[in-house]
Amino acid sequence: MGKFFKGLFRVFSLIQKTILGLLFWGVLVLIVIGIFYNRTPKVREGEVLVLAPEGYIVEEYSTTALERDLDSYMGKPPAECLIGDLKWVLERAANDRRIPSVLLDLSGYYGAGPAVLEELRRSLDAYRNSGKPLYAYAPFLDRGGLSLASLCDEVIVDPMGEIFIQGYGTYRAYMKEGLDKWGVTPHIYRAGENKDYVTPYLENGMTGRERAAAASYLDDLWDSWLRETSFRLDISPEDLQYYCDNYGTLLSSRGITPAELALDNHLADGMMSYDDFNQLMISRVGLDDSGSGFSQTYWRDYRDREFTLPVTVPGSRIALLVLSGDIVWGEGEYSQMGSYQVEQALDMILSDPSTAALVIRLDSPGGSAMGAESIRRKLEKFHNYGIPLFVSLGNTGASGGYWIACEADEIWAENTTLTGSIGVFSYFFTVQDLLKEKFGVNVDGYGTTALSDAYRIDRDTSSEEDRMLQAGVDQTYRQFLSLVSERRGIALEKLRPLAEGRVWTGRQALERGLVDGIGGLDQVLARAADAAGLGADFQVTAYDDNQFTTYQGLEGIIPAVKSALVSALLPDENPYGDPRHINARSNL
Repeated sequence: MGKFFKGLFRVFSLIQKTILGLLFWGVLVLIVIGIFYNRTPKVREGEVLVLAPEGYIVEEYSTTALERDLDSYMGKPPAECLIGDLKWVLERAANDRRIPSVLLDLSGYYGAGPAVLEELRRSLDAYRNSGKPLYAYAPFLDRGGLSLASLCDEVIVDPMGEIFIQGYGTYRAYMKEGLDKWGVTPHIYRAGENKDYVTPYLENGMTGRERAAAASYLDDLWDSWLRETSFRLDISPEDLQYYCDNYGTLLSSRGITPAELALDNHLADGMMSYDDFNQLMISRVGLDDSGSGFSQTYWRDYRDREFTLPVTVPGSRIALLVLSGDIVWGEGEYSQMGSYQVEQALDMILSDPSTAALVIRLDSPGGSAMGAESIRRKLEKFHNYGIPLFVSLGNTGASGGYWIACEADEIWAENTTLTGSIGVFSYFFTVQDLLKEKFGVNVDGYGTTALSDAYRIDRDTSSEEDRMLQAGVDQTYRQFLSLVSERRGIALEKLRPLAEGRVWTGRQALERGLVDGIGGLDQVLARAADAAGLGADFQVTAYDDNQFTTYQGLEGIIPAVKSALVSALLPDENPYGDPRHINARSNL
């Protein structure tokens, strides 16, 4: 019997070695093929640069490189592309004599936040200033797509397509009636009457105060879009507003297609299928190597081929750190802003002798107060070392995001950035009525203190627990107000009306002293270079906090499965922070 097991062991060892050997040689062969046979062809004179943003345009990927590679191997189109890549390609193409024009192909575009669109519009404008033509083709155009297409010299839509503008809106499900019906009790603790994240648990519809606050920033966003887009299309804002409000009436009364309606209202210049458009471009720029399409180069190929790393010189670079997602105290997942990962990235930047200034591109609606404060404390060190610190706000720099931004020498935003929301809340649910009325379960017990049963979801909160949690929220709110008052130089009596959880657009925030300027990332980088004394020829080093997020095995390949399994097998009765620390439960 012993010989049998020894022989079996040798067989398994041989199989293991064979598999490992095959993996080694397979990887080696792939590397060789990549080196010698996967070279991207050079750009030929006269090739049109096809700028085709796929999926959502974002500041930072929400998935790992491994997940994106697997999707690519499986033939799935990219779900996201980086605004920084699109801007870099446009800047390069504007000065590339081989590139006669750019085609903005919006066939695979899904959407982008208002501030990201402002960044891309600014880059498209800069490209047009080079004097080169800019074309656009799209089957469909929404609000964001039309704002981009309006900058082009010629806009072509598909005959079966349309231009449908919904405008801005905020709609949420209000759950008070349902929670009452099922015996679920929400326990809400907040500081700032406009901190409305938790309002749906307390009401059956939007309150008058909530509606007025939403109207303030949504109307400002819409006004900004309407004025800019109508100006670019050379039509009146009133005509564009009429088109948006009466789209169904115009279609039914005119008896024409959506594409024809868009042309009649001067939102597009022509309509044709992509095959016909391809023939039009062939007549303008000639055939490609395949003989079936117009002479072109794809933007990702152009980026990969043309990108080069500048030479590092001590004290000569601006460090750029892009931070996006909900703020988490400790180690966050890839799509989050975990304080642990951000602190690691900031340590790396501080240790780099070439760092002359730091610019943070921030896009976050907030999250953990502890997480935001941990990151802010790390940023204080840059002041200690005399390194200029600037923050450029993207789509959203609110609540915890604004808490972090306050540490900067200057905060810049786009007109359409949502910021402010200076307020604090904490909440959780208890289900004692559900257990008793629906299942006949009563929970009872004994504890040595008045708070021994704190944070239990099967028991109602006590008055002592309510006072404790509300005190924690109030204390965090006072700290928030004090931080903003000190860093922004706004007296507390003037700051309080601007706080209370109120959301402002970038333009409104500038008027109230909450930000220092309106502009995009390029403007902020130039400001940082000036503060560091680098001049106009500065270099930028990009850093990424996600490189400190570790994924192993299935967690890297299918994190959604892992998350679902953990949620099902290990339900978290307190998903809003560590119950051992009051401040850990406070959300910004």
